Amino acid sequence: MSRSTRILTLLAMVTMLSQPVTAAVDASWIHIEVRESGAETSRVNVNLPLSVVKLVAEMAPEKIFKEGRLQLDGIDDHLNMEEIQTLWQELRQAGESEFVTVEDRNANVRVRVEGDHLLIDVEEHARAGSDESATDSAESVKVKVPVSVVDALFQNNDGSLDFPAAIERLAEQPGEIVRVEDDDATVRIWVDER
Repeated sequence: MSRSTRILTLLAMVTMLSQPVTAAVDASWIHIEVRESGAETSRVNVNLPLSVVKLVAEMAPEKIFKEGRLQLDGIDDHLNMEEIQTLWQELRQAGESEFVTVEDRNANVRVRVEGDHLLIDVEEHARAGSDESATDSAESVKVKVPVSVVDALFQNNDGSLDFPAAIERLAEQPGEIVRVEDDDATVRIWVDER
């Protein structure tokens, strides 16, 4: 995934994580930090109150975002929100566990619940490119989401994700949510009170 695509994806994720509904959310900020090195060194910092993110989400078309809920059913015939919600409930009942481990020559992937967090780690290994002199850089993606945030996302049984409830839970448990690193760039997303 190119840096531009990764950055746009992360910004879209931030836009979708919206609609704060409590005082804790009003005091919370979301931060995005992008640092690129190499020939085109740059640094981008975005610091927004979650209340501003709410306004951005309200501009989304109603068929996508309705009353703060991301509408997923009907977008893809293969995506059944009720099945995903049921799957999460089953995984949640398993408690602290490692659910997925993939180790191969290209990457290592781990999905697990540790303590009160859902953790997803992807470590891509550096590998030689098609040109003998070129190599692809190693990349690391780390996602750490409080279990209560995932619970809040899936609390509705209507084919939607409840972002207002998830944001409320996220504001109650500040910290780093996403970190992406490769040889040329680092992207971080975190929530805190400012």
